[in-house]
Amino acid sequence: NAKPENGKESNKPQKALKPLVDVLETNDTVYLIADISGVKKDNINIGISKNSVELTVKYMEDPEIEDATFTQKERSYGETNRTVKLSSEVEVHEAKANFGNCTLTITIPKVVEDITKVNIDD
Repeated sequence: NAKPENGKESNKPQKALKPLVDVLETNDTVYLIADISGVKKDNINIGISKNSVELTVKYMEDPEIEDATFTQKERSYGETNRTVKLSSEVEVHEAKANFGNCTLTITIPKVVEDITKVNIDD
């Protein structure tokens, strides 16, 4: 068994790493861009509330290679959750998601408050 620089065994199960997420905003839209590699889109679940987005990602199980043991294990395996708080309230039912090239992009319109013009009587 090869040992990493710290001298500890590296073939012990690792917790799945949480996806790295960028959040961008325009005046009317919130965008979340997450790096998620080694996953099929069917293994990604997205939950959206008015002020947060929850990502649940299920990474593949250990590779199935007969009679092989890990000598180094750095990739994520298993399931992980990540909740991202939003600074603006969003339109939950109008969210859209796209997954390609290991990148998940979620686009959510912000809630637009209706402003009613009031006439001033003389």
